[in-house]
Amino acid sequence: MRIRPLTGHVLVEVLPPDDKTTGGLWLPDIAHDPARGEKARAFKAVVVEMGPWKKTTNGYGILPRFGVGTRVLCSPYSGQPLSHNISDRLQLVRSDDVIAVLETT
Repeated sequence: MRIRPLTGHVLVEVLPPDDKTTGGLWLPDIAHDPARGEKARAFKAVVVEMGPWKKTTNGYGILPRFGVGTRVLCSPYSGQPLSHNISDRLQLVRSDDVIAVLETT
């Protein structure tokens, strides 16, 4: 089955959370457990498919600053998880909920 996002939406594959902090400390699995009442955090993802560009009232297309294959950071609570029959890691996110592009240095 192929999924094509509609205007202003992006299909992303959510990346697993980091197991190590920037300081080098290893995090246990319980640190990523949402049932423990932790605050929601932004999640990392890879763009899989993009819908058509949004348009302004004048009819001009708004070009996003990312494309397919780009690693991005999405705001917490954003996105719609797809059913488990398709994939547990795919989510539909509005292009406005992509808050940063992750670049490797």
